[in-house]
Amino acid sequence: MQPDLLKQLRDVHLPAPISWWPLAPGWYILFVIFIGLCIFAYFLLRGWQRRKRRRQTILQQFQALVERNDMAAIMALIKQVAINVYTKETVAQLNGQQWIEFLQQHNRKCQLTSEEKMQLVNLAYLPKAVIAPRICQFLQTWLEQQL
Repeated sequence: MQPDLLKQLRDVHLPAPISWWPLAPGWYILFVIFIGLCIFAYFLLRGWQRRKRRRQTILQQFQALVERNDMAAIMALIKQVAINVYTKETVAQLNGQQWIEFLQQHNRKCQLTSEEKMQLVNLAYLPKAVIAPRICQFLQTWLEQQL
């Protein structure tokens, strides 16, 4: 009877190999976080590109207006940028000396003398005027700092 019992024994059966699917819950969480970060990076990059394009466009407009010596249009462009950067209530009512002081306060790199400030106040109302290089540099520096 012994031999019959031995014939009935089988080898040790190994379990089936572990498959990689379905994934553990941690992988799903990690996948959702990764997708969220990709979407966030996309919108961040898109916003950066828009700001860069806007900055380049405004600086190109400024250079074109400087070449045409159109001071009224330059001041309108700078006022438009100031309204977009600061609140409309802060900027809209400023004119003349108050406007120049506002520009002076928000320009950390370049400062104007009192004579240059007066020139800038007077130039703002002349459609075609020769712009002093220092005033042009002041306005361009202000624009670059705000954008």
